[in-house]
Amino acid sequence: MNYEQAKEIINSPDFIEVLYNGNSVWIEGLNPDRQTAVISSDTFPDGNKTVLLEQLVDARE
Repeated sequence: MNYEQAKEIINSPDFIEVLYNGNSVWIEGLNPDRQTAVISSDTFPDGNKTVLLEQLVDARE
């Protein structure tokens, strides 16, 4: 996923599933300079994780 795709998903009024390592996650924030996203999931022990945008997949694709 690239920054523009992630930004579109965050701003969408619809729920758009995003996958990280095959698991559904929520994008909490974006850093365009570093091309990273803060994501959250019930499966993360600490709640949030920062990952490269290229590691995220739009489940619609």
